[in-house]
Amino acid sequence: QTLSAALNALSNTDAGATWVTSMNLIDGSVEDNTADGLNVYKSYLRIWSINQSKYLDPSALTFTIDPVNGAQAWKTLSLTGANAVRNFSWNTSAAPFIGGFRYLLEAYAVDGAANSTGTAAAPRFTKYFRFDNDAPTLSVSTPVAGNYGLDSLERLMGNSSDPTSSVQNVEWNLSRPPLFKWDKTSSPWLEQ
Repeated sequence: QTLSAALNALSNTDAGATWVTSMNLIDGSVEDNTADGLNVYKSYLRIWSINQSKYLDPSALTFTIDPVNGAQAWKTLSLTGANAVRNFSWNTSAAPFIGGFRYLLEAYAVDGAANSTGTAAAPRFTKYFRFDNDAPTLSVSTPVAGNYGLDSLERLMGNSSDPTSSVQNVEWNLSRPPLFKWDKTSSPWLEQ
């Protein structure tokens, strides 16, 4: 079993959970050495909300399954066909991921002969991510709109914030067409 490049790039540890702005699709592929139509592969996928201590219900797409019922939280995708490599995908766009919360994605696969890349107790993949679909806010307080001074700009001031993941940088561009242009990225952004 292989996860898509985007999912495979997620962190393998909770401490380094990767920030994501969406988790709309869990996808990848399963490959087996016996590529006949009778060999049905199965891909098993599960998402755990660390902050809520609940599993995602694979049918209702809500975080309502308690840990003791974790076996019910596996999404089972049957992959039929005669190709050695078969793709899988699970649309999770309706799942209620919460900004700032941490999640664990688990995955493993089994072929028709019960050969497995992992188990429910020890999945092949355990990937951690933090969800953030909140855009940061930005306001400019100086200069006041329309009051830029005569041939000078003494100061550029403003505020930026993000309720979920904090601001990493602020970029600005000042131009006086067609001759002058200034660009600046403030990185790392210092919250003051």
